[in-house]
Amino acid sequence: MFKKFIICLSAMVCLTLLIMPARGGMPPVLKKRIGIPPFKVLREVLATGHSRTTESKDFQEGVTPYLTWLADSDPRLSSNHILPGGKQMITVRNPGAQLSVSQGSLNYGIYQLHTPVLLITGISDSRHINYYLKGYNHLSGPLQMELDHLHLALDKEKEIDLEQERPAEKLLRLVETNVDYQVKKAIECFHERISDGRLVVIGSVFDTTNLYKKGKNRIIIININGEQGKKLRELRLIRQLEPELRQYVIRQN
Repeated sequence: MFKKFIICLSAMVCLTLLIMPARGGMPPVLKKRIGIPPFKVLREVLATGHSRTTESKDFQEGVTPYLTWLADSDPRLSSNHILPGGKQMITVRNPGAQLSVSQGSLNYGIYQLHTPVLLITGISDSRHINYYLKGYNHLSGPLQMELDHLHLALDKEKEIDLEQERPAEKLLRLVETNVDYQVKKAIECFHERISDGRLVVIGSVFDTTNLYKKGKNRIIIININGEQGKKLRELRLIRQLEPELRQYVIRQN
């Protein structure tokens, strides 16, 4: 009886080994990846550098960059929306285009590289300010800490309920409020440069939603050195612009 049991057990083990594929021959299970494969990104970076000429007058040593650009870190907004490709500028980006989050980088552009313009750019349907409105506890800790700074700019505006204000308009109003706040803080930080005429602080909104009725993905100027509304249009800096460009100096209706 014991001999039969051993024979049956051996047969079962052999059958199991025949059915199971060898572990060494099993293909590895690949994790699903969202987005472009890293090797394609690297190839684009290297190919771009390879195709450029080694010398470019736009990037000569000692040339003062056109501007320091503080922008929302939304990928829909590109430096090509601000200046043509190749124009030199200092780019500083963070959630909500916040001065306090990137103070060191901004100081470098303004004090060390002497850029004549600090351009601050929000986005009309900012995802980060939308997080601030709806809650962001689900986000990573470091990102939560950066978004916490928005309370300084927006807490007083968050609960205002304007009659017949649509969600998109409320979001844009908060975006404008945040840009105004960042301009105010920049004026406090760089007041000597502004007073000496060595720096102009410009607040702007990248209109992805055409709420300003000037076309999608246009840069709209809403604040210059703290001036807004009608006074903004009366500034010499604006009056020097061509009429077709002055139409982009407005605020939300």
